Amino acid sequence: LEQLSLYKNNLRSLPNQLYALSNLRVIDVYYNQLEQLDSGIGNWGSLEILYAANNKLFRLPESLGRLTRLKELYVHHNRLSTVPESIGGLDSLHVLRINNNLLLELPQSLYKLKVLENLDVSSNQIQVFQEALFAFPKLRILSLKNNPLDVSAKESVIQWAKKAMQERNVAVHLEGASEPDNN
Repeated sequence: LEQLSLYKNNLRSLPNQLYALSNLRVIDVYYNQLEQLDSGIGNWGSLEILYAANNKLFRLPESLGRLTRLKELYVHHNRLSTVPESIGGLDSLHVLRINNNLLLELPQSLYKLKVLENLDVSSNQIQVFQEALFAFPKLRILSLKNNPLDVSAKESVIQWAKKAMQERNVAVHLEGASEPDNN
């Protein structure tokens, strides 16, 4: 079995038997009720695309970093507040959609992803971005909108975005960046 779709099944967990599917290349668990993915996902050594958006995920396992063939990771519209450091081991990752979560920061290991082309971290709770975010060598699309940036952070991001757009033709989405709450 190489492709499996469990789209919109109200699953609260994945059956343990699924973690034995070592030839799995694509799995779609969009629109379920999953709160976490088991560390068994590290057994999916052939996995290229993981669709796990629109669930209730509050964490991703460290074993995620063992998915070295993973090209696309869709975990948007969940409840993630952190990303495991092991994400830096995803050497083949081209697309990372982790928008609409509760992230406060991005892990340092993220900057190891040299083939990343499309990164969406919009609609999180990130107040500070690092300039390194604009330096991915293959980056083509970067979405940062709707994060609570303060004035100085917003100015820095605008400068880095202009440079990335001019030098490497990166499409940077910033509109809708909001001021942080002072409550």
